Amino acid sequence: MKICELFQMKKVFSFEVFPPRRIDSVSIIYDTIEKLKGLNPDFISVTYSAGGSESNTDTFKIASAIKNNYGIESVAHLPSINHTKGEVLKMLEDLRTAGIENILALRGDVNPSFSPKNDFKFASDLISFIKEHGDFNII
Repeated sequence: MKICELFQMKKVFSFEVFPPRRIDSVSIIYDTIEKLKGLNPDFISVTYSAGGSESNTDTFKIASAIKNNYGIESVAHLPSINHTKGEVLKMLEDLRTAGIENILALRGDVNPSFSPKNDFKFASDLISFIKEHGDFNII
């Protein structure tokens, strides 16, 4: 379900989680989600590589698990400053395959370890790109 539809129906209750720095710590996230499920959140958003996680795909794996394994709608954060259009297109394909409909489109912070890519200077550039490449709910 698209999150915008939830906001039209009622006040919503949500949580936000972030991928752990280490891949072997991801079980902590799933244990936490299992506990949060009992509180009946309308959705859970997943930040993108918060704290320098080992893999950017963690956001999408966790968002997919929230939706497909726990039955809770999810929102995947997608910053664009460090990605090319080709990389974002691949991410959109991965999200679509996982059944993720909701994306929080962000410019993101510059990572000093990487040179920013210039495909998306602003979040609005990313939003336009996402609209051209799928029927996502963009937050």
